[in-house]
Amino acid sequence: QTYQSVWVPVNNERPKVDVPRQPVIPILVIACNRVTVKRCLDKLLQHRPSAELYPIIVSQDCGHAETAAVISSYGAQVTHLKQPDLSDIAVWPEHKKFQGYYKISRHYHWALNQVFKTLSHTSVIVVEDGLEVAPDFFEYFRALLPLLQSDPTLWCVSAWNDNGRDGFIDPAKTDLLY
Repeated sequence: QTYQSVWVPVNNERPKVDVPRQPVIPILVIACNRVTVKRCLDKLLQHRPSAELYPIIVSQDCGHAETAAVISSYGAQVTHLKQPDLSDIAVWPEHKKFQGYYKISRHYHWALNQVFKTLSHTSVIVVEDGLEVAPDFFEYFRALLPLLQSDPTLWCVSAWNDNGRDGFIDPAKTDLLY
């Protein structure tokens, strides 16, 4: 009763509620020459709660036509970027066997620049083309974004756990985070 004037509309106007804007967190899918990227994209689209809050950007290296066709088949549901530099990288002769890693590094550098500098996003979730996300994937990263933003000692949030196998985890502590 004391606060009735706060809740009663004035001049038949609806009360204004200030809802904070949620940050957009794009998903960057790193792809190359696997047509099985379809499984990754299907799972992302299946579990994605909002196209506006989680735009999907697929960055493709290698110039593989069949993979490009699969990615393009999603139309406006994804943004398809193509790494423009497919050339070999000059490396020391003893590093020749690592040529693929140099190309992957160049691709990540280019794709992240597209997300942060060209598209002006402030955060990103990176997945590789062979990953199938879990139903709580988006919720997990959205919940941890404030932690990442508030703790200057953190560089990233990861859902990968090399020790996430039977005997190394406590199934009774589903809320435990390292």
